[in-house]
Amino acid sequence: METDFDIDQDIEIMIAPKYKVIFFNDDVTTFEFVIDVLMRFFYKDLRAAENLAQKIHHTGSGVAGIFAYDIARTKMQQTIEAARKENFPLKVTIEPVN
Repeated sequence: METDFDIDQDIEIMIAPKYKVIFFNDDVTTFEFVIDVLMRFFYKDLRAAENLAQKIHHTGSGVAGIFAYDIARTKMQQTIEAARKENFPLKVTIEPVN
């Protein structure tokens, strides 16, 4: 039995938008704490965490990672919760990637 298939169908693939997790510098949160959460929640190695912490310190902000919305939001919340437990005012936000 022979069946005809239309191979030239248009296929539309929806790609979930990505979000940046952004850390902001402040005068209270310690460098060590920022390195710790970058390693713990963002799986940065020590060198990458130190480099990013330096960038955040010197430029005022830095992108810790780019993820699907749910993951970005979870990582932001985990980081903020950990900061508040240590009485740090660390500001972390998420923004869509353009």
